[in-house]
Amino acid sequence: MVEPQVLQDDPHRRVVRIGDTVRRPMHPWSPTIHELLRHLESVGSPAAVRR
Repeated sequence: MVEPQVLQDDPHRRVVRIGDTVRRPMHPWSPTIHELLRHLESVGSPAAVRR
């Protein structure tokens, strides 16, 4: 198992890297951002990199 690496440890904004993924807490605006990134990916934008 890969040990989590803390990238940001602010209250309510903890960000960790686990393996090849970066994980952040969900916020009320998160679904909108996910939709935007899916759209950018669908039109071939390099701004929506998925690894």
